[in-house]
Amino acid sequence: MAMLGKEPKVGLAFGKNCTIRLDGLVETLVRNNGRWRLTPIGTVQGLRDDMRRLADHCKLTDKDREAMFAELSKWILKDERATSTGELRVH
Repeated sequence: MAMLGKEPKVGLAFGKNCTIRLDGLVETLVRNNGRWRLTPIGTVQGLRDDMRRLADHCKLTDKDREAMFAELSKWILKDERATSTGELRVH
């Protein structure tokens, strides 16, 4: 639901975006019992595998799987594992 910008009025809820930490854990705000806390929700690989299982369970087409993973990508605000060399090459 968080990937689609939806927040349930009651129960557990994830934040509007997440961050992939340098150690590969996915972290987001999580609402539990009315309180929001920054919480690791699993590894990148675990999240990917969970999304694949969801797509399998829902029997999504390849096109729908691609759309689901595109929404997941949009939900990721920052990937701290990403590095930049600072070089710009123009050919």
